[in-house]
Amino acid sequence: MRAPRRYAVLAVLTSILVFLAGGTVPAAQAATTPTGDALARRAISTLNEWTNWLDANNVRGYVGEVGWPHDDPRWSDVAHAWYGAAEAAGLPVTTWVTGEWAGWHPLANYVFSGPDWTFKATSASDVMEAHPGTPTAPHGVNVTGPEMGTPAIDATSGFSNESVGALEQNYHYDGASTFTYLASHGVQVVRIPFRWERLQRSLYAPLDVAELARLKAMVRTASDAGLRVVLDMHNYGGYYLANGTGGVRRAIGSAELPVTAFKDVWARIAWAFSGDASVWAFGLMNEPVN
Repeated sequence: MRAPRRYAVLAVLTSILVFLAGGTVPAAQAATTPTGDALARRAISTLNEWTNWLDANNVRGYVGEVGWPHDDPRWSDVAHAWYGAAEAAGLPVTTWVTGEWAGWHPLANYVFSGPDWTFKATSASDVMEAHPGTPTAPHGVNVTGPEMGTPAIDATSGFSNESVGALEQNYHYDGASTFTYLASHGVQVVRIPFRWERLQRSLYAPLDVAELARLKAMVRTASDAGLRVVLDMHNYGGYYLANGTGGVRRAIGSAELPVTAFKDVWARIAWAFSGDASVWAFGLMNEPVN
């Protein structure tokens, strides 16, 4: 008899995920690799490595970020093949990226551009809409903004827990128009990235009241549009602690950033959102590296 499927979940390239609701995700199954396109074969071969690992380790899987250039329709065949394989494997997927501050990013699926500054579909979003997923393995999109204006894995930075940047200058929270637009295009789930340093200004301290209110408002706005939410700590496995002149990246598990600090912040976040049924999952850590 196989052991019960555990809830430790890894997202390809992105995060460790804890599912809160939405039923059981089916076991991953290896996809059939198409024979006509070398790039599609390569993409699905990589996906199969992931789904095979999930199956071998009896865990559920999630893909937090997948993207391709929206301005070159030749990628659509590759993306259709990849999404078909992800659907066959029963994987939830969120693409990278959209949002008001994503603008015309090369990997944006829905672009936000002038002169009217509205969202517009692309060949990339057409692919995504053709593969909406299922209620237990939904497909959706990352809405960038709250994590912006921050470093990834630089050793030092002007950014720190004491210098988190200015709202609407360095980072941004999208409003209702973003989520109503996405819902109108069949999106089921949105992944909302945020930075640990902004949400908890000192280790082991209460969550920042203003930042938590902004994050809760964005989640509520998504929920009002009928969307489920993955909350994604977009910190790359570290935290920038102020040293008097700037910020120094400290990795989880180091003397300066023990695992107990990571447990503390997620206990606080989980408590803060414990009554919110629209929060489908917690993305515990985006791209934990170094």
